[in-house]
Amino acid sequence: MAVTHSNAGLINRRNNHRYNETPKDNDSVTDSHNEAQIRLAGFNFTHVETPFIIATFLALTIICKIVFHHSNFLASTIPESVLLIIVGTAVGGFLSAFNVRYVLDAEVFFQFLLPPIMLESGYFLYNKVFFGNLGTIILFAFVGTLFNALTIGSSLFGCVTGGLTGLTPDNMTYLHSLLFGSLISAVDPVAVIAVFDDVQVNEQLYFLVFGESLLNDAVTVVLHKMMYALSILPTVEVGMVALGICSMLMVSIGGIIIGMLFGMFAAFITKYTKFLEGLCYLKSIILLIGYSP
Repeated sequence: MAVTHSNAGLINRRNNHRYNETPKDNDSVTDSHNEAQIRLAGFNFTHVETPFIIATFLALTIICKIVFHHSNFLASTIPESVLLIIVGTAVGGFLSAFNVRYVLDAEVFFQFLLPPIMLESGYFLYNKVFFGNLGTIILFAFVGTLFNALTIGSSLFGCVTGGLTGLTPDNMTYLHSLLFGSLISAVDPVAVIAVFDDVQVNEQLYFLVFGESLLNDAVTVVLHKMMYALSILPTVEVGMVALGICSMLMVSIGGIIIGMLFGMFAAFITKYTKFLEGLCYLKSIILLIGYSP
């Protein structure tokens, strides 16, 4: 009898457990049935959020640049960089008004926004003054950026050691200070270049400042990645530092070589675009080459 009662209780518990699970199974079946329904129309903004926001922002930027260069009032009132800042602020306010919380991460920036910027800078860069002063420009871009990063990082760590920041060297190590220094070491003289355009300064001075600002961004990106990789290591040895320096040089030289190869490929392709009977092919090829490297 004891065995019979225990078996009966076990059967009742299983039945109760099955009955309790039945509504959940029905709910899951109902949800999957609702998801499988065919809809006539729908709105799924999250699926196209990133490309839509980036494409809209680039389109607004292009329109604003066209209006700026065809309007004497805007060109004489505000610099172009200030206009682009206003456009970015307006786009951010518009998204915030509709509760769209979008965060621009590094991957999206490097894949979507940086290629057209570099393409525009390199496409209109052909000038004998720039290539005639290439050695000085590289000296300012590489050595100057490294000097800025080391100086800023060492100064910051000195302030931390002296107790001027409220942090301790355990919380803010020397590598962390160098990481911060590498992040802000690049100088981007957009306003200075805009003033140089207005006052028509000497071409040599213009291309020295412009070329340095163009190349130091690449040095900063590589230097920041190297400092970040060293900062997360438990121990840093001399061999790791040497390997990081060699890696930075290889990335810089490799990027230059790849860019030159794709530039030569673009020149070879565009040489025969006149047989394609249309300027649209030329624009598409140039845009694709900019995103290819």
